[in-house]
Amino acid sequence: MNMIIVGLYILYEGYLREVVSEVEDSFIIEIENEFLLVPKQAFPVYTLNDLSATG
Repeated sequence: MNMIIVGLYILYEGYLREVVSEVEDSFIIEIENEFLLVPKQAFPVYTLNDLSATG
């Protein structure tokens, strides 16, 4: 299955996870070769700009 990387990240169970796709009101993330559907509203969303060091 080819997933489209959307350039978003969420903090899930203490780890930063890359969002591999979006479906309606949910994100799809990959954890150890399994895909998990998580609600968008349940987690803060970060971009690479949010994660880059500043100053």
